[in-house]
Amino acid sequence: AAIGIIVFGGGVVNSGSTNVAIEVNNPYIVTLSAFFFASLSTVVILLLSQLKKSLGPSGLVLAGVALSSLFTGGSTLLQYFADETKLTAVVFWTFGNLGSTSWTEILVLAVILLLSMTYFMLNRWNYNAMRSGADTAKSLGVNARAVMLVSMAVCSFAAAVAVSFVGIISFIGLVAPHMMRKFVGDDYRFLIPCSAVADALVLLAADTFGRLIISPVILPVGAITSFLGAPMFLILLIRGGDRD
Repeated sequence: AAIGIIVFGGGVVNSGSTNVAIEVNNPYIVTLSAFFFASLSTVVILLLSQLKKSLGPSGLVLAGVALSSLFTGGSTLLQYFADETKLTAVVFWTFGNLGSTSWTEILVLAVILLLSMTYFMLNRWNYNAMRSGADTAKSLGVNARAVMLVSMAVCSFAAAVAVSFVGIISFIGLVAPHMMRKFVGDDYRFLIPCSAVADALVLLAADTFGRLIISPVILPVGAITSFLGAPMFLILLIRGGDRD
């Protein structure tokens, strides 16, 4: 999405005595840009997993880190050559900000959320079957490969839309599902909706905290979630939260 902002339009910077607002032009082109690169990274990870059968979860995580560094380097290079307006738009976008989202964008996000949640809930039994392995899922009539590919595409598109509208908000999609797994178990009938509600509550709490802690200055919600999510995620990993 940062590349989309730089290449296709930086937006208008409105500065006042108390706040600075960024309105990014061509938001849907930015969304398509975010979706393209999210899908590209997903395809690369899938190809690596197919070419290197011995590549375990740790290897996939390292591959994701490497791709993240690659995209960050490309984005940084483009920012270096961008003009002041586009650079400012990208910097504020990377902070993560819920306050700059318009009602039209909220409506788009609501529709995307409704459609994606409907898809995931319709496949809840398929996900439960896939937990026992591809062979077991196949014996139950589940095309595990097709379900995985379509699910990853839906996830990539939903994440791309959200990120292009509100910016980068770290750890939201990682911490809450692991927390909910401790309470509701691995049954996706309950894990999917509970994770969605928990994600929303964590994001709301982080945004409220950022607005109140040193009011009237509003801290970026992305920074708050990073401070809260990173240690919590490490604790979950230490306690065995990285198990399937």
